[in-house]
Amino acid sequence: MNVNKIFQLLFLNMIFILVMSCSLHNSTIRYERIDSLIVDISAIVDQDQLSKEFKYFKFTTQNESYQLYYLNHSNNRVYTMDLFDNAVDSIEINELAFASNKNMDLYKVSDSSYLLYSNDLQQMCVVDEDFNYQVHNFDSLFNGDHALVNIPSSRPVVFCKSFLYGSVIHFKSESVSDSKMLPIMVYNINTKEYSFVGRYPAAYSNNDYYDSYPSLCLGENNYVIYSPLACDSIYVFKNNQFYDQYCFSMEKRPEFHPFDVSKRNSQSYTKKYVLSEPRYAELFYDPYRNVYFRTFKHEVKKNTNNGILLSYDEVSWSIIIADNDFSIIGETTIDNISYPLFFIPTPKGVLISHTTFDELKETMIIKFVLYKFSFSE
Repeated sequence: MNVNKIFQLLFLNMIFILVMSCSLHNSTIRYERIDSLIVDISAIVDQDQLSKEFKYFKFTTQNESYQLYYLNHSNNRVYTMDLFDNAVDSIEINELAFASNKNMDLYKVSDSSYLLYSNDLQQMCVVDEDFNYQVHNFDSLFNGDHALVNIPSSRPVVFCKSFLYGSVIHFKSESVSDSKMLPIMVYNINTKEYSFVGRYPAAYSNNDYYDSYPSLCLGENNYVIYSPLACDSIYVFKNNQFYDQYCFSMEKRPEFHPFDVSKRNSQSYTKKYVLSEPRYAELFYDPYRNVYFRTFKHEVKKNTNNGILLSYDEVSWSIIIADNDFSIIGETTIDNISYPLFFIPTPKGVLISHTTFDELKETMIIKFVLYKFSFSE
């Protein structure tokens, strides 16, 4: 076989792989707003202690209940609120050794246990209703190499069987090899052991995209899915091993420009970069319709206030939907939405948050809209 034939076959094979990995249904996605929900958080949050971000508000749909839970640092209580009847329950966590740390955060693991961690203290633990727990230090995770691990509050922790999966940020020194910079931390509840899995997109190896908060999702068949924010692909893991990579985009996006680390101390540059650059955001699985949703923040070229965007109100968002085999069904732009941070699948549709921080601080309510999505060929 001559060289030209070989190159032709290689080229056709690459095209086939690309088409298969980005396979489309070419469906039209429609949506309608069928209901709204107002959640009054004044009973569980002190306004003076209200975070400047939504990051401390978490939601769970365990046992077909829809709950908000929140760690109130002013009284060290974990509050749980039912979204539909506003019933409130709480537990006190003062018995925990690092409960007074104001930057501690938590995730609900089950009906009676929580994962708590402090990035400041580099510690974490899982505590149950009887306050059985063991504190673990992050310092031991690198076998003597110096690094810090940060679990971002703005990204969910995924619980599957006896394992917790969390997105991490590595703050590495020169003594830490790149091979240890993996994006997902795995914590075994039973053995109390840590490990790291995952892979970064090739473009991440030499660039900083100021988005070290990848989205994690627990999908069908207990797949753990890692969604980089500046990459069209997602990475699927099964039994803590890499399973496959899929294109999760309707079309080629605008170029993802790296963050200029030399300007990290410039607030104006950072704000403009964060607001104007295109980015993927949340990835979640809807078990009621057996589909995956991935949100995308479009590039914003319009600049105001001396080149700085004022708010997310100027940003347009779209939702890409794929079936359980990760074949893209379609994409639709969501109108009149400022930052769709929370997604809660329900039997009737998907609850998507419609509240900005300024509105939250003023009204102490979180607004949701219930969307019904439909597909047609």
